[in-house]
Amino acid sequence: MIKIGIIGGAGYTAGELIRLLLNHPDAEITFVNSTSNAGNLITDVHGGLFGETDMRFTDQLPLDSIDLLFFCTAHGDTKKFMESHTVPDNVKIIDLSMDYRIESDEHDFVYGLPELNRRRICKSRHIANPGCFATCIQLAVLPLAKHLMLNSELHVNAITGSTGAGVKPSSTSHFSWRNDNISIYKPFTHQHLAEIGQSLRQLQNSFESNINFIPVRGNFSRGIFATTYIDCKVGLDEIRRIYEEYYDDHSFTFITDKNPDLKQVVNTNKCLLYLQKYDNKLLIITGPNMAGKSTYMRQVAIITLMAQIGSFVPARSATISIVDKIFTRVGASDDLTSGQSTFMVEMNEVAQILTQATRNSLVILDEIGRGTSTFDGMSIARAVIEYILDQKKLGCKTLFATHYHELTVMEEQKKGVKNYNVAVKKRGDDITFLRKIIRGGADESYGIEVAKLAGVPNAVVKRAKEILSELDGEKQVQRQQMEKVKEPEENVQMNFVSASNHAVTEKLKRVDLNTLTPIEALNILYELKSLL
Repeated sequence: MIKIGIIGGAGYTAGELIRLLLNHPDAEITFVNSTSNAGNLITDVHGGLFGETDMRFTDQLPLDSIDLLFFCTAHGDTKKFMESHTVPDNVKIIDLSMDYRIESDEHDFVYGLPELNRRRICKSRHIANPGCFATCIQLAVLPLAKHLMLNSELHVNAITGSTGAGVKPSSTSHFSWRNDNISIYKPFTHQHLAEIGQSLRQLQNSFESNINFIPVRGNFSRGIFATTYIDCKVGLDEIRRIYEEYYDDHSFTFITDKNPDLKQVVNTNKCLLYLQKYDNKLLIITGPNMAGKSTYMRQVAIITLMAQIGSFVPARSATISIVDKIFTRVGASDDLTSGQSTFMVEMNEVAQILTQATRNSLVILDEIGRGTSTFDGMSIARAVIEYILDQKKLGCKTLFATHYHELTVMEEQKKGVKNYNVAVKKRGDDITFLRKIIRGGADESYGIEVAKLAGVPNAVVKRAKEILSELDGEKQVQRQQMEKVKEPEENVQMNFVSASNHAVTEKLKRVDLNTLTPIEALNILYELKSLL
């Protein structure tokens, strides 16, 4: 059970937070701090919680008794508290103000949008909760940023409820002013623009366009309704597929076929997205590469997990074996804070999987071998497959997605390997991903076609096709080389007594193990192998 403390417990955000935590099976609220309401019942302030709790506000801060601390304070107050108090190192912090949303060397808070930073959030001690308008707008365009499609000005018109202004009364939050009334405020200069730009550049470093944001005060209490549009030449069907793929494994964001209304999301955690195209304008209403391999493999992992806990699964029928563990290596990202490249992060995770998995485990591996040379990556991918196939070493159930077509020959060479691919329908230079898994290896990657869909200039696409045709001959040579790879002999061990003058021995003598990097170690191993 996670023990939780809340500072600033009398505000609207705190009331909603308390409601969520009271109904959370793994959460226990230890204290709710409010200097102005100390001693009063929480239900005296948050009437909607009547019958759910008999807790009282306190002016005390028993920080040593909690695991997690929420700040529901006004802007600037969290930073003041952190500077004047010592929070135990074991206590994690989630700040709902905007004090730490912009990442900086001066603090270690991670921007807490799970649809963007899920993996970083899981590893972080300090999280800055995104703003309300910011969340709504980012969810509308993050999939476009991921595919580098934000190449024109972004236009946003969004209306928000009165609770977003906080509990403290102001001239524009009073019911008498808000009722039957709306107004624009802070056009083009809203404070949330900074965090929106930060997130979009995280996915699309080249994003430099203006965000023309018109915020509107609404005559309702809760909710945000945003209309966003941008220039876009990609077809609506492909755009919808991009959005569905991006949010496939996120629990609260949904793509809808019908123009949504505000009542569909109020008092929920949901965000509804509705997509519409008019000529080259993409309208987003909020409330091979890209073929769906990763989505399919995630689906298998989730269904397996659901079956393990006795749940129904989304399938007409399914035969699912019992597994002791599920391991996944899906997605790619740098870990800049620890100085690890995408490739190093990937190798670390592969190493953990290969050492911790058992023959009763389910392993999901997606695109192993990226981030290094083609031959290095292909060699590592094949070696990993061979290790998993070996019944003496691992021999577990595995889904392995790859763009290395050369590896498909392993079906003929190794028992237990079966090739499947994502069905694609091609008409000339146009492709359609059919979202079906069919037997057999893929014949193409369709990378150039995907580049065309993304809006890469025609001159680049044309030149890419010319280069591809020149490389086809080299590709055949690579495939032949992979087919000729010999299986390792069992129980082969070098005798250092008899090989004291061997070239391998001399090479090893010159190696300084204390200064080797992992990549250098791998390269030396390849050199040693060539000497045997």
